[in-house]
Amino acid sequence: LKNPIRDAQSLYVNSRANPHLTTLIPQLMYEHARVFAHELSNGHIPYGWVDTYDRVGLASTDKYATFKTANVHKRELLRGGVSRYINLNTPMDMVHALAHVMQASEKATRIWEMKQTAKRVGWKPGDFMTPEQAVAMAVDARQVTVDFTAGGTVAKQINQVIPFLNVAIQGPRATVRAAIFSTPRWPRPLTTAD
Repeated sequence: LKNPIRDAQSLYVNSRANPHLTTLIPQLMYEHARVFAHELSNGHIPYGWVDTYDRVGLASTDKYATFKTANVHKRELLRGGVSRYINLNTPMDMVHALAHVMQASEKATRIWEMKQTAKRVGWKPGDFMTPEQAVAMAVDARQVTVDFTAGGTVAKQINQVIPFLNVAIQGPRATVRAAIFSTPRWPRPLTTAD
């Protein structure tokens, strides 16, 4: 089960949007409610940002994990996406459906970041999305939590023998990237306005 608290902490540290806790917490709770309702209803409760995430976020395999590699493949981001609807015809379909719902916390966290990036790059739902906007939204959404698909060829091979090696590499990597590229977030009282 994805840990909503860990994902929120990761979002706070790794976000390029520099969120303030007093606005982040209610917004993130709202995203979780919307995404969980959407996932539990198998898409019958619509939420357009999930469609956008499925289009550019989930389509992001490791070749879209960084701006450098994503720019090489940016046209592919707009070609489709991943179907999120689950058929419940076999017992294995039930396992896939359960895994799908359990990932809703991470999806909600990434959708929050995708929304902030969309504002920054000037995209609104319903507008035409340029490849550059798709890259910015996909990469920021992927990098706000630990991106387990990122990693080099050697690390991925070794990870098959040594469990969780890639996690040990990617977790600190995200924190270092945030320290280098994000605005510092020093502890401040919750009553302080933005």
